[in-house]
Amino acid sequence: MITGPQYTYSAFTLNESYGISLEEAERLLARFSRSRKELNMLLAARGRPAGHRPGEFATPLERVCFGVD
Repeated sequence: MITGPQYTYSAFTLNESYGISLEEAERLLARFSRSRKELNMLLAARGRPAGHRPGEFATPLERVCFGVD
């Protein structure tokens, strides 16, 4: 396996990329590997591709529109 920061995830970068908890990120890293390629395939198979993650985060109340006709 190729190693280095550009090829591996840390718990923090996995959390930021996929929006999963740090505990879940640490569990995945311990159980599988730190390989970006392997973790991207695993999480995509679970229906969590990195590309659509920001759209799933809760919208802050100040950005919610009320009373729009």
